[in-house]
Amino acid sequence: MKDHKDLIMPATLPGPHAMDLNPLSLTFSGDLERSFREHFFSNSLKLVRISLLAGIFFYGFFGILDAQLVPDMKTKLWYVRFAFVSPFLLAVIAFSYFKEFKKYFQAAVTTSMIVAGLGIIAMILLVPPPVNYSYYAGLILVFIWGYAFTRVRFVYATPAGWLLVILYEIVAVHISKTPYSVLYSNNFFFIGANIIGMFVCYSIEYYARANFFITYLLEKEQQKIKAANRRLEEIVDKRTTQLLRINEDLVREIEERKRLVRKSTGLGSKYSQA
Repeated sequence: MKDHKDLIMPATLPGPHAMDLNPLSLTFSGDLERSFREHFFSNSLKLVRISLLAGIFFYGFFGILDAQLVPDMKTKLWYVRFAFVSPFLLAVIAFSYFKEFKKYFQAAVTTSMIVAGLGIIAMILLVPPPVNYSYYAGLILVFIWGYAFTRVRFVYATPAGWLLVILYEIVAVHISKTPYSVLYSNNFFFIGANIIGMFVCYSIEYYARANFFITYLLEKEQQKIKAANRRLEEIVDKRTTQLLRINEDLVREIEERKRLVRKSTGLGSKYSQA
């Protein structure tokens, strides 16, 4: 006799689900990458605006340092801070309220990181030595801000960071003529900060993708459970209908037997009277 089995739970692949993620570019394969970017943008928009506002605040706040270190140059430095970098960051914030921003999201925030770094490099050019030797620290703050808070993806933040490193080296070596001992010391902190920023950016994006992937798997499992529930309801309805039909047939059979019994009993009474 062949057993009848109802398939309720859909088949799943055995073993753990591993992310199909490119280890260098941090991209999913297939349509999952598009879904992640939609998710990443919607979750990042508010933080991007806050980080840009914070960048404007701190960029302006350090203008106090300009007035203390090089009071004669503060007007030119403030021009860089308040007429070049801050308006650009404000423009990106304003742009973020347009639907087209979604398409240029990464390009806009990456450019913001580069512009903030270019502002510091421009100030290094403007400030006379030896005061300008210490302005490289502003680039370290740009790295911290750009890599950790602006939501720039690793594949865009890394070239932007190394572009700023190269531009700083050109300015420090060939234009500002920074002494070797100072340049050597600055590069240890400067390049070290850039590399650490890369690791931070990589980790932030990696775990953002891991959380997205877990949520994606949970949603798929929920869909499977819903499908199983619908299948179970169909089976229950089918079994209930069958039982009702069997019960109706049984009731009719019982009534028929009762009728036959009554009929046979009636015939027996007539014969006994005769």
